[in-house]
Amino acid sequence: MAPLAPQERHRLETHHTNLLIRIEWDSSGEGAADLDLGCVLLDAQGRSLEMVDFNNPTSADGACGYGGDEVGAEEGRMDEELFIDTRKITGRAHSVAIVASQFAGTFASSKLDDLEVIITSLAFRDASAEKLWSERAILKTEELFRGRLVAQHFHQDPDDDRDYLPLQGDANFVVLFDLARSLFAQKAAKALARLKALPPPPIDGGVPVWTVGGLLAQSFARTRSEVTKEVQQAMVALFPWLALGEKLIFTDVPSLCSHLSSQTLPRLKPRFLKHGHGLDLDCFVAAVFPALADVEPILKSSEREAANCVHLIGELFRQIDVNGDLRVDWDEFTNFTISATDSVFAFNFNFESRGARRSAPGAPPK
Repeated sequence: MAPLAPQERHRLETHHTNLLIRIEWDSSGEGAADLDLGCVLLDAQGRSLEMVDFNNPTSADGACGYGGDEVGAEEGRMDEELFIDTRKITGRAHSVAIVASQFAGTFASSKLDDLEVIITSLAFRDASAEKLWSERAILKTEELFRGRLVAQHFHQDPDDDRDYLPLQGDANFVVLFDLARSLFAQKAAKALARLKALPPPPIDGGVPVWTVGGLLAQSFARTRSEVTKEVQQAMVALFPWLALGEKLIFTDVPSLCSHLSSQTLPRLKPRFLKHGHGLDLDCFVAAVFPALADVEPILKSSEREAANCVHLIGELFRQIDVNGDLRVDWDEFTNFTISATDSVFAFNFNFESRGARRSAPGAPPK
């Protein structure tokens, strides 16, 4: 069992596909704190696909199931459970954020003493059964991760040597951890490795590999839109382009295209012509990322900028590949890039021209 610590990411073994997530908590107020466990599925751009909780107990793909409360916690403690089968998670989902919320009051107002999250791997006797996970016979369990938040007013047992983080009294919502496909992070790591002349990390083919990232990020959220926003901000390490108040070098596909200058494009041409039928996504990233890193050296040192750049290169590939053959050739690439760059310059020229007219003496108001 490993601690579920913030900013730490662990790779799941390929046989850890049936995951039971449980939260347990105590409260010392007159009324027991009522927490709800749920998860938010996000696509590769960090957009919310679906939320699973007591209002929507099963995801559309059947991978995530809400189990409710009072199902086996230690005596005197409240609990809720959620089950995830990573093999069934839709291909559109890049990651799954596990959240706990208290929609009545705050952690302080309910005198929440502590909140613990446990991730357990389940092995079923009937491995191929289509029954609900709660109705299947369990062969064995293996506890994988555990994390804990403790309130300041709660007197910790001196014999309890487990690590824990402080519970924020003004919060009512926690992004506990995320499950993320490793492929996207590996693409960015592989691109950086090429620039630094390091051995590239292995990229697994065929079987999706999932990682667990500790977050335990606390905030205040009431509505579903607020929940989505807080989830996105808690996961900016995976989706750096969603970070509020922080400007990245490349903000969108057109800004990325504008950095592919007349000097950069000719150097890319041999890479495209070498593959007569165009480049697939991996080769496309391997060609375009170093060219951009020559223009913006920060891409060689900042993993955040590199991850954002790789994300936008992938989005560029998808926008060019309108015929869906999963390849981009030289003509498609240059036609799209030049068109996107012209659009950026036209927008900037018009914006600056309007500003100049407004500031000119005697210019009519707009």
